[in-house]
Amino acid sequence: RFPLHHAHPIPPAAVLDAFRFTTPGGRAAAAAPAVVHGPREEVSRDTCALAEVGHALEALGMSRFEQWQAWRCLAAILLVGNLQFAGGDDAELEPHSAAALERSSWLLGLEPAALLKSLSTRCIKAGAEFITAPNSATAAEDMRGGLAKALYARLFERIVLLMNNGLALRSGDERFATTIASSTHGDATQLRAGGRGGAAGGGSMSFGFNSFIGLLDIFGFEIFGENSLEQLLINYTNEQLQSIFNEIIFNAAQQENLAEGLPPDDFDKESVNNTQVLALFNAPRTGLFALLNEECIFPKGSDASFVEKLAKANRENQRLSLTRVGAEAGGFVVLHYAGCVQYACAGFLLKNKDPLSEDLQVVMRQSSEPLVAALFAVAPQPSARRRGGGFRGVVLHFSLQLDELLRVVSSSTPHFVRCIKPNTSKEAHRFDSETVLRQLRCGGVLEAVRVFASGFPDRVPIADFVARYRSVACATLPPDANSPSADGRATVWARQASEVLLQSLGVGAADYKLGHTKLFLRAGVASRLQAAREHKLAACVVRVQAGGRGFKARRRCNQQLAERRHARLQEQREFARASEIAQLQVEQEREMREAQAAAAARQERAEREAVAARARVEAEEREEAARLTQLEDERRRQAAELKALQAALTSKESAHADLSALAARLTEDLCRAETDREALRRELLAERAAAAAREAGLEAEVLKWREQCGLAEQRSRQAAQMASAKAEHEHSELSEARDEAAFFKERYKEVALMMSELSDQRPDGRRRSILDDIFGGGASGAPARPYSQRPTMDEGCGGRTRRGSAGVGGRHV
Repeated sequence: RFPLHHAHPIPPAAVLDAFRFTTPGGRAAAAAPAVVHGPREEVSRDTCALAEVGHALEALGMSRFEQWQAWRCLAAILLVGNLQFAGGDDAELEPHSAAALERSSWLLGLEPAALLKSLSTRCIKAGAEFITAPNSATAAEDMRGGLAKALYARLFERIVLLMNNGLALRSGDERFATTIASSTHGDATQLRAGGRGGAAGGGSMSFGFNSFIGLLDIFGFEIFGENSLEQLLINYTNEQLQSIFNEIIFNAAQQENLAEGLPPDDFDKESVNNTQVLALFNAPRTGLFALLNEECIFPKGSDASFVEKLAKANRENQRLSLTRVGAEAGGFVVLHYAGCVQYACAGFLLKNKDPLSEDLQVVMRQSSEPLVAALFAVAPQPSARRRGGGFRGVVLHFSLQLDELLRVVSSSTPHFVRCIKPNTSKEAHRFDSETVLRQLRCGGVLEAVRVFASGFPDRVPIADFVARYRSVACATLPPDANSPSADGRATVWARQASEVLLQSLGVGAADYKLGHTKLFLRAGVASRLQAAREHKLAACVVRVQAGGRGFKARRRCNQQLAERRHARLQEQREFARASEIAQLQVEQEREMREAQAAAAARQERAEREAVAARARVEAEEREEAARLTQLEDERRRQAAELKALQAALTSKESAHADLSALAARLTEDLCRAETDREALRRELLAERAAAAAREAGLEAEVLKWREQCGLAEQRSRQAAQMASAKAEHEHSELSEARDEAAFFKERYKEVALMMSELSDQRPDGRRRSILDDIFGGGASGAPARPYSQRPTMDEGCGGRTRRGSAGVGGRHV
């Protein structure tokens, strides 16, 4: 058993300050207590949260041992971040980092010396030899960061793959499936830790289903005080998804207009068009991604030169501007759809290179921890330098993965869900208008609503409009106005009726359009129509309520009058019923006396009939006893006949067994004859070519005899089955089988004569002696040997049993 958390309570922020990766400035505290007990509420909340995470991972199929290894891997990442190097060109571990090296190596299942060597040195290939060269302190710290990023990225990818496998179908039913496609979300998270996108490359895009439900959860648009490559990639992803959102929403509106026979709406789509921003990022040669990848190739490339090349290549792009004032100089500003974002370019090249040497990966594969070894034993991630393909950094790798994700989104039916937080303090029942408005503006919702409001956003089927508002207008409508035509379009009467309704309701011609099936209304018209309908319905409701109350009062009065009439009728019925009951009692007493007298007479008559019936029953019992005696005698006689029949059947079965034994002996003889025939055929082919034709004819004849033998076997089996069901025909069947056996014996003798004629042509005469042994001298005239003295099947077949010639399927007759 492996615990989900340490025995001590989870330390609060004071302990997290001891790690560089969890400190805002990247500087760890000089010292921190081993265990710090925070407030009781905070410790209890964090402990419950960790337990919930453990239960969720266990439900997805991750064992407690694997969870414990994952916690160890996360702790090792924090400790690796505390490794600091000094020494200039020859990196040396600082003394106060020795404890962090020891603990991180133990958590990763490595030797401290091996881990330190892989971080502070590198192997250089010189000809056919490899030379170990020291890393500089800066290169060693970059290698340390790359290791932490790779561990976090691959662990994240493994958990996402585990989630997809846990949500996949186990019964093979492909009608329903759920897949968490967290490509962009995973890449952004790993870039926050500095890693190259790992979750996206893991199989999250290989759904494997004809129909699927994919959940894409990404960060929203981010504008911080200091924005770097992580925020740039997140905002670029939001730009791509916003482009798809605009294309789907506005194209759907235009397609609906064309289907209704109306000209496209004059939308101001330029205000929501972000083509220039996307071109700024992913243009083939002048884009930000291409220039950053190119700058990483140059030995003297720097962040400042990258910004200069970016500004020079995109000087005509109005969405890009440079920052040239104070400490922000060297950065650039991008005008996104959600607003202007200022990016600090410091560290762009380093984050794009993402160094992780092959020597370090080899050391990680030799880890004694199964999880760590598995993370680096899987298919290698696309490295920064690829043979034949040139340098490929983090941004290009991220762009390729995002393109793959967008292809899946474009080929499916997407539904956009905008998640809006009511406040930033996570308080219940608190709505912050400024926060919500900022999120709606950043999500492009306000701009999309504004663009739609400039056209005809409200669209109602003409038939539904006529049926809904015909009761509001006072105008006279043509009959059958709301019945559609055969092709689904609204009829001419419905179109005329809708125009009459709109005119009577005060809607101008510029505020609506009539399509084939739908009515297009400008913003605000539908609300005015709904208000008029509700006002009309309110007046109708008052009249209906008044009529309902009057109807209810009249019905209550009529019910009271009916109840009074019913009470009077009930009293009259009760009086009449009492009179009838008295009369019925008198009649019942008289009928009872008459019935008693009749019952006495019937009882006396029944007694006399019972005596006579008893006498008849005794006579019938005597007759039945006599019949039973006769039946018993008959049963004994039939039992004797049955025994006789069983004895006859037994004798016939023994005769059948003799016939089966005879057939078996004949089969053995046939096997020996076939064996000798094969040997003679091989000899005759070697000696004389002329005898081959006759022997081939003999083989054909033998095949015919074998087929007849199979028929005889089948007939004999049928005779055995019929013998158990019809004993009276057994004798005739056995006789027929004996005749057939005799016939086959004669045929075998003819074969023996033919083979004897063939063997007469040989000087040694060996064939004749074999046939004499088989057929009892039929071929040579010698006396026949009894079956007990004849050669057995094994002797005649060369010591081997020939199953194929014993009958059909290898069974003896």
